[in-house]
This record gives sequence, C-alpha cells and structure tokens, in this order.
Amino acid sequence: MHERESLPAVYIVDDHPAVQEGLRGIIESSGEWRVVGLAPSAEKAREDLLSSSSAPPDLVLVDLNLPGQNGIDFVRDLARARPGVRAVMISVSVRFENIVESLAAGARGYLCKDQGSDTMLACLAAVSRGELGIQGEPLEILARNTVRLASAEMGLERTRYDSLTPREKEVFRLTALNRSAREVAESLDLSVKTIENLKSSIFGKLDLTDRFDLYRYALRIGVVEE
Repeated sequence: MHERESLPAVYIVDDHPAVQEGLRGIIESSGEWRVVGLAPSAEKAREDLLSSSSAPPDLVLVDLNLPGQNGIDFVRDLARARPGVRAVMISVSVRFENIVESLAAGARGYLCKDQGSDTMLACLAAVSRGELGIQGEPLEILARNTVRLASAEMGLERTRYDSLTPREKEVFRLTALNRSAREVAESLDLSVKTIENLKSSIFGKLDLTDRFDLYRYALRIGVVEE
C-alpha cells in the first residue's frame, strides 16, 4: 500500500469550487490526510457516502449552506447512516444557533471559513482523536452563550428556591442529601409528620415529583454537589 493511501480519508461537501480547492490544498499539504472526494451538494454527497457500498471516509467537511438539502440536515442523515464517519461543519456564519444545531445534528466540529489553515488542521486533528473540534471565535461564542443561558436558567431556578421558607430550605437540603424523613426529623427536632408536610409543600412550590427530582434540582442550583 502506498504511504498516501494509508492516510485518513477526508471528503469535502461545498458548492463553491474555489472553496473546495482551497480546503483540499490545506488538507493535503499537511501530509496528515488525503482528500478522496468533492461534492457541490448534499445530493451528490448522499450518492457517494450514503448510497455507495465503497468504504466511507474518516472525516467529512460539510458546508452549512448547501443547495437543496442544507448542511445540518445532511449531517443528521450522515450520523444515522454512517455513525463511524465524523463530520465537521464549515460556514461563514458563527451564529450560536448554527453552532448548536450543527453539534446537535451530529457534527463533531465547527469551523468558520475565515479561520486560518493552522486552526482548521488543529480542529481536524481533534475530531480525528474523538474530541470536539472547535477553536477561536466559534468556541468563544459557544461558551459565552452557554454560560448566559445557564445563568438565566439558574437564576429562574434560584427564584423558585428562594420562595421556600427557611425551615423548608433546611428540609430541602437534608432530603437532597438522601436523608430519610425520620433522620431529617431527628436533625431538626421535629416530628416525622411535620417533615412530611414540609416536603409536600416543597414539592408543590418547586413543581417536583419525587426525591430524585429534588436531588437533580439541588444539583442545578448548587445546594449539593455530586
């Protein structure tokens, strides 16, 4: 087997010939991968990758905006039909929604087309190792918005928790620590019936159904740790 044929195979899906050739040049000049196919559309890529009986590539670079079926839908189909193939989304857009939808569809990396060749190769290498291939601005946007959403959710959760009385918060914490009603009653010098009544009030105020729900809620707001 020739040395080049032993390199991991990359397939490129992009409807701009200049982008195709630019990506191929960067990838092949690295000496780490070989480009085994180019497609201008999801339809052509489907023929080559989903309908063909030939060996699939190791990595597929997919443009987000493709004629016909878009890149996100194609990656979703690819993940179902060829779960061993790792996809990397490429786009001029670094919108948070696009990044999240791409990853949710099965992409293992996200590249902005104006990122440099070193960043691209580093992302491909990370995906090849089974890691998430996101660097630079896409990573910053993903992290910043994830923190923003998590903070907003935690703020809402804390608001509900703050509606509890001080005594209910004590019972909440001890219950989250997997203490039984009798153990909680002994700790707080209350009757078991009083503890059960307090727990019923807690479940109602926080819209929880059982102790496991309560434990997960306590984790989310930081009252207990795993």
